[in-house]
Amino acid sequence: MYLTRNYQEKCVMARVMRETKLYQKNFSLKEYGNWKNAELAGGKWIRELLPTLPARMIYTPLENVVW
Repeated sequence: MYLTRNYQEKCVMARVMRETKLYQKNFSLKEYGNWKNAELAGGKWIRELLPTLPARMIYTPLENVVW
């Protein structure tokens, strides 16, 4: 998924990148109380965000490209 635990900053970081633009939001333990609640909030944010973003870009490996 798109969630990362940041132990040093005590937050869960949610990240998605589309068309070279980064969408990021942090969910702190101070606000959500524990890792599970912060991860649930981050997952909810991602589920709400993904339908509004452009589709993922599909990259072709360079060995398959004819020059």
